[in-house]
Amino acid sequence: MLNLGNTRAFLAGMGFGLMMPAVFTAFNRYFDTRRNAAMAMAQVLVAALNISFPFLATLSMDTFGFRGTVALISAYGLHCFPAMLSLQPVEWYMKKEPLDANSQMYQLSGNNLEENKEPVPTLCTSTRRDRKLLDAWKSVEKALDLGLFKQPSFVNIVLGLSLSMTSDLAFISIFPLLLTTAGFSTDELTLVMTTYFTADLISRIFVFLLTSRIDISSRKLFLFGALFSAIFRILYVVGDSFWWIVVISAVLGFLRSFIQIPLPLVVAEAFPTRFVTAFSLYMVVCGCVALSFGPLMSFAKQTTGRLDMVVHLLTLAHILCAV
Repeated sequence: MLNLGNTRAFLAGMGFGLMMPAVFTAFNRYFDTRRNAAMAMAQVLVAALNISFPFLATLSMDTFGFRGTVALISAYGLHCFPAMLSLQPVEWYMKKEPLDANSQMYQLSGNNLEENKEPVPTLCTSTRRDRKLLDAWKSVEKALDLGLFKQPSFVNIVLGLSLSMTSDLAFISIFPLLLTTAGFSTDELTLVMTTYFTADLISRIFVFLLTSRIDISSRKLFLFGALFSAIFRILYVVGDSFWWIVVISAVLGFLRSFIQIPLPLVVAEAFPTRFVTAFSLYMVVCGCVALSFGPLMSFAKQTTGRLDMVVHLLTLAHILCAV
């Protein structure tokens, strides 16, 4: 268990956290237009692989056993190396246009002006130690672009995205447990989960076709998904019949792509020139929100003894995002 926690939880999680900003940064640089359509197409492939992976894993377990399956999954993960090596800067493939004489003279004059600038003496009343600490903090703030947290729009976007993403991932993780607690059989649980992920795949194809023809703001798509996901989760708790759960699960699966696809594009649209640091800071905040939701979900379950109260807690996160 300790070995599994160190490898799968810590190392894989750290690698995922390092890859995602790089992937979305390259995606943001390569696509100036139709980003939603390109992201939707990529997410269609991801959803198709997610649907086929459990079947392949079951087949591998029957053929090669547990260790053989783990070895195959590890070999599959090695594809991340060539994938990351393919993330080359877009500037390598851009056509270089020669500068005219006027622009070159302007650059030379600008450089001369920069060289002729003289440092302006400043007065400092703090001690030398405090000044070093202040300089060190300013260096860290500049390197990590922490000044983004001074912008209310950035804080609003980051908290909204973090709450919604945490709610979505937490809900899908407890979804099978909710169905089991409700008394559904294994076959019924399989049907509901298959319906959910099939609707998710169909929705990603729909979003791809929609965004390839209509230019829609990523932020509006995300808010649509968050708001209606909250509404249909409330309806999910209201009903208890099997076919009611199947229908609501299909709708929730369909709405999931409206959260998953435009999420990185919301940051890209709001901060196009500072996307790398903005998305990295978002992932840090999202991790902190996810860590805080674990105890909250446990507290809601232990206090009320009901899993549907956990669903209400996750629904509240979606509502806060939409507001």
